[in-house]
Amino acid sequence: MITPVIAIVALLAVLAGFHVLWAIARKQAGRAHGAGSYRDASRRRVPRFCTLGWGHGKGCSGQNEIQALPSDKIMKTHITRTVELPTNTAIAKIAHGPFNPGCGLHDSSSAKAPRPAAQHLAIRILWAGLAIFLTLAGTPAQSFSVVSSNLWYSGTKAYNYSTNTLHTAFPAPLWNIENFFQSAVGSGYGVIALQEVYDGASHVGGLDVTQHIQSRMGDGWTSRFGGLMPDAGGSRGNAVVTNATVVKNQYWQFAWDSGNLADYGSEQRGAVATKLDFGGRRLWFISVHLAYENPVALAQVFQLLGKVKTFDPDSPVIVAGDLNIRNRSPGTGNPELTYHKMAAAFGSAGFEDVSLHLDTATRISATPSSATLNGQLDYIYLYDPHNRLTVTSCTARWVYDYPYVWTDHRALLARMHWN
Repeated sequence: MITPVIAIVALLAVLAGFHVLWAIARKQAGRAHGAGSYRDASRRRVPRFCTLGWGHGKGCSGQNEIQALPSDKIMKTHITRTVELPTNTAIAKIAHGPFNPGCGLHDSSSAKAPRPAAQHLAIRILWAGLAIFLTLAGTPAQSFSVVSSNLWYSGTKAYNYSTNTLHTAFPAPLWNIENFFQSAVGSGYGVIALQEVYDGASHVGGLDVTQHIQSRMGDGWTSRFGGLMPDAGGSRGNAVVTNATVVKNQYWQFAWDSGNLADYGSEQRGAVATKLDFGGRRLWFISVHLAYENPVALAQVFQLLGKVKTFDPDSPVIVAGDLNIRNRSPGTGNPELTYHKMAAAFGSAGFEDVSLHLDTATRISATPSSATLNGQLDYIYLYDPHNRLTVTSCTARWVYDYPYVWTDHRALLARMHWN
């Protein structure tokens, strides 16, 4: 990332190089003037000699070797002053007046000596350095926010902490969730991974929840919804909402058999994968919701990673969502062991767990009404083989307006920037 400090240091380095080259150029110029000229009583520099120029552009250079002028070559011109040259060769008269058309003879006080090459190089370096500095200083690091949130039946539930009661309400929970997204992302780039999203279901009044969230986020935002199964007169699935440019998108369904729920889970699950462009920098972003049953969820992790392997291996990949694998007990099905297997699977595929930026005390993002479900369920994993991204923070936040909590999962909010 180019920071103002780096830009200033780069500018100082350019200025230092300019100063050194300019000093060298001045020394070179001083040696040349010392060999080919001297200052007269009026402090004007006078050449020690002048060669006659027989072609265009030739004449007194002040940098050639001292040489005596043959008398038959001296031109008769109007002389305005006479200077005695301190040489052992002769006393010469320097013409300061009209030139003979065939001779480049002139007084150095009326001519501009060419700059040494070092001076030209120093000036070019200075201008190039200033241009680079202005470019870097005016280009902030491109950062973006990643949010992952399970909407708890698309924002139709509310849990009252003061009475320990669960309420069904709409649209208040959804509006509060959308307000949270707006404040969490701010005015920069943002990508939101949504789970338990409904489109056209009766309990959300037939609303397309993904489109509603997109519109609340403002101009320039777009969304992709992947319906997985019919539910309440509509469809339920996952979604991605972003103000980056969507280049490609894919909708995945994990293996499921309604006749074998023990092996495939009680519900159809899947993911939405989008290839996003951040002003020329691209990555894959996946919003996923795995099965409630730990063993099935772990099997779906391997299915997900198998699909990720079809992507460009040099492209960063972010997986965000409700993985339903708890990182600690108590729970059912030995959740800690399942968690370690999941972590090992992602790790062997080159992913890092962004949520490890959370401290241990905040890594609890499950249903608040049930102590048996304590433990982290939501994760953000990053695959970045060429270190194009830097994770600056990750926090877990309840979406609430006391005494009401509007989701049964803490939302994960990560900040990243492109290197």
